[in-house]
Amino acid sequence: MRRSRVAVAQMAPILGDVEKNLALHEKAAREAISQSVNLLVFPELSLTGYFLKDQVTSVALMEQAPALDVLRNLSHRVAMVVGFVEEAPGHRFHNAAAYLEGGEIRHIHRKVYLPTYGIFDEQRYLAAGASIQAFDTALGRMAILICEDLWHPATAGIAAWDGAEIILCPSASPGRGLGQAEPFQNASTWERVIRAYGERTGPASGGGRRSSAPRDRPWPRQATWRKSFWWSRWRGAPCVGRGWPIRSSGTSGWN
Repeated sequence: MRRSRVAVAQMAPILGDVEKNLALHEKAAREAISQSVNLLVFPELSLTGYFLKDQVTSVALMEQAPALDVLRNLSHRVAMVVGFVEEAPGHRFHNAAAYLEGGEIRHIHRKVYLPTYGIFDEQRYLAAGASIQAFDTALGRMAILICEDLWHPATAGIAAWDGAEIILCPSASPGRGLGQAEPFQNASTWERVIRAYGERTGPASGGGRRSSAPRDRPWPRQATWRKSFWWSRWRGAPCVGRGWPIRSSGTSGWN
């Protein structure tokens, strides 16, 4: 896998306004291009905003929607992960993330685990995805999981068994502890989850850790903040199969 420059676009999408959000995406993509970024990752449902409820059907896009042409064209210069509501065959609507590269959509992941508890009500409005699949890119073999997907260890395992070197996980998760003296609670929890998966599916480094990946591929370096992006350089990121099916009741929790 080649050494790459990755950026995470921090943004606040306008709820239900795809046109204005596309303009925000275009602006961020052009900034990323000016900074020689190879891959730009947008948040979960970045083209629509998160708490859509009964707006889901009105903002949904099919894979070949002309509205996505501007992003397809920009993907000749920077690869992107973009969150949107996908209208799939059979008029099923999914919380989805598309990987764009070389002027086309290379892969779409449909969120498998739809949180439906507390403030979350995804299963009421959206259909669950049914598989996790790694895919090849110019930057290496990747898999996409969306937010809650990554809280279930099987998903990372399936991605690794399908050969993923990198897992990309866009999220729109709310958090606690922002602005307090202690670290932002969500950020520290995500870090613990990622480290745990890295130890189980990344390179073996003693202490009885098991690995399904070559030992010469290190886990990604920690990222640092710079301007509006979260930068990270990856030498190689073995993570935790082609279209491995997921069986879920659609509710949250450890199965």
